[in-house]
Amino acid sequence: MSDFGGDFRVTLRFAGAAVALVLPQGVLGEVLLDTPVAPLPRAPDWVKGLVSVRGDVLPVLAFDNPWDPQTAAKNSVLISFRFARESFAVSSDGQINFDRVRYTSDAATVDMGSAFDGYCGRRCVVGESGLAGVEFDVMRWGRERRYRG
Repeated sequence: MSDFGGDFRVTLRFAGAAVALVLPQGVLGEVLLDTPVAPLPRAPDWVKGLVSVRGDVLPVLAFDNPWDPQTAAKNSVLISFRFARESFAVSSDGQINFDRVRYTSDAATVDMGSAFDGYCGRRCVVGESGLAGVEFDVMRWGRERRYRG
């Protein structure tokens, strides 16, 4: 039996990344299978369209892998995020997981780059493999991404 401890949290991992993005407590992440995206004419390139999830129409935002810009064209996974009454979806190549997370002051520091400036919080260790993690405020990211001018 492992003594890793920690709480279960939703994480988002990108291929080739040395870090996992840990969603804040209470944020739900759901992979949307076989869900068509309705394109929006003349939308900015970071808006992929709209999707219907259980009767709610959600905007679909591009969430590219900042560690591998070449994957932007392959964003084939749709993930919806929900917190309280707020929700949106992203088109990404990220993988959503449910992992044990342990917050610790000695967790590895990871360069998150400018793509995540202002959205990252506490550092942590994800799973028994010791993968570095950082709490990522995906709801704030989505809110600011949707409503920016």
